[in-house]
Amino acid sequence: MRKSLPPRCHATRIENRHGGGIPDVHIAIDGVSFWVELKANNNKAPALRPQQAAWHARQASCGGLSYVLCGFSTSPYLKIWRASAPSPTSSAGMLCGPALIESDSMAEALRLLFADALRLNAERSSAALRLAGGSEKTPDA
Repeated sequence: MRKSLPPRCHATRIENRHGGGIPDVHIAIDGVSFWVELKANNNKAPALRPQQAAWHARQASCGGLSYVLCGFSTSPYLKIWRASAPSPTSSAGMLCGPALIESDSMAEALRLLFADALRLNAERSSAALRLAGGSEKTPDA
């Protein structure tokens, strides 16, 4: 993953020894930050530990963004799920629904993930401005 990150990206690998469910990587790019849980699996959807599922649920409840990126031993494809979507996991912690992104290239998968995070951030910012009674126009406009 590190080799596929663009130069304008700041990524921090989190070494979490206490088991609190915090994802593996924090990424900031173009003013947007989000978390990525890294998984490796066979050909089935990955499962999150209960602490991980709870962390993603708390993150989503506060408007935070988080994703799960999974590589598969039986396929060249990478799949990415938006873990901060409502109910991303089953009661057993398995990721539900189709992946948001499927790609055979880490660089392409990350490009699509960044585009999703930037789009969601822009939508949320616009909605927050409308709720606050503000305008999306700049003062010079």
